[in-house]
Amino acid sequence: TFLYCWNEFLFALSFTLGPDRYTVPVAITLFRGRYQVPWGEVLAATVLASVKWGIPALAERAVAAAPLSVDQRVGDTAFKALKSAWLDPSRLSEERIAEVRAIFDSFASAAPRIPLQLSVMSSEDLPPNALALPNGRIIITDGMILHILGKQAAFDEPARARLAGVLAHEIGHIEQRHSM
Repeated sequence: TFLYCWNEFLFALSFTLGPDRYTVPVAITLFRGRYQVPWGEVLAATVLASVKWGIPALAERAVAAAPLSVDQRVGDTAFKALKSAWLDPSRLSEERIAEVRAIFDSFASAAPRIPLQLSVMSSEDLPPNALALPNGRIIITDGMILHILGKQAAFDEPARARLAGVLAHEIGHIEQRHSM
């Protein structure tokens, strides 16, 4: 690993076209003066680079290595916590919820990475919202559904498209494991 990084350093130092294209290791070495090294600035640049690129890269690798059973446990725990603090059963009619489920089922992936579940919930404390939990559960609030409908009594094509967009966005979070 060290040799690979060192080779990358030499390549980047040799072939980058200017300071605006330097890689992080090359840019950090430029803090060095002719007769001294400003260690405070070098350390600050190293910490900032670690926070901006190092921690996200490490988190990405850790999530990729975690088994799907971890997603399930985290999602189950999060859903229980959300239900106890902010979520209540939906106050929408069964017909309205069935419409939402039908729209969801019409485009939800046939072979998702993890089985998808849709929960329509009410919340007095949250603004109109939809949430994706790592266990495949998508929560959409009554407020979001009513916001999507606007003054209409039923889902017309633009409202169906808006709802589908919101739900597809949440599916993307689940498929990419963003909540992990």
